[in-house]
Amino acid sequence: AVPRIRLIGENGEPLGFLNTYEAIRMAADKGMDLVEVARDVDPPVCRLMDFGKQKYRQKKRLHDAKKHHHAVEIKEIWFRPGIDPHDREIKLTSARRFLDEGFRVALTMRFRGREKQHKGHGLRVLDELGNALKELGRVEQGAKNADNKIQIVVAPLKRKKAPSVKPATPPKEDQKEEAASHDENP
Repeated sequence: AVPRIRLIGENGEPLGFLNTYEAIRMAADKGMDLVEVARDVDPPVCRLMDFGKQKYRQKKRLHDAKKHHHAVEIKEIWFRPGIDPHDREIKLTSARRFLDEGFRVALTMRFRGREKQHKGHGLRVLDELGNALKELGRVEQGAKNADNKIQIVVAPLKRKKAPSVKPATPPKEDQKEEAASHDENP
């Protein structure tokens, strides 16, 4: 233990330099904790506080920050250069659904073995896929070339929200009876 510390009160007011044991006793008398806030200065700075309450506040702040944070999720769809046109359409349907739900979509062309020599064909296929998704998204990141794959990222287009339409409320019993009586009398 360090023989002397600089003590700060529970409201942030400086209490001066004290013997460590006196500061511990003072904290115990007040029902508080003695928390070291700056270790690297000479003498170290300690503060009187309710450490449990401090940890709770910090946890709440972190929770609130996470609540307001929106993580962007990317859905990845893999293709091969020799993909059949029908299989390509099935995967494009999934990509359209993901874009419609608001996700970003990474279209990845993977190459194996000798396919790596024909990356130009893979690039053409990715360009076709990007063009097929133009009505729902825009190519956010062009062809990113790695050793055995090429990838493009398509982000959904921002659309105006449709005005909310309230459902028609069914007529009340009194109104039903009036409508029925009008129907009976021609």
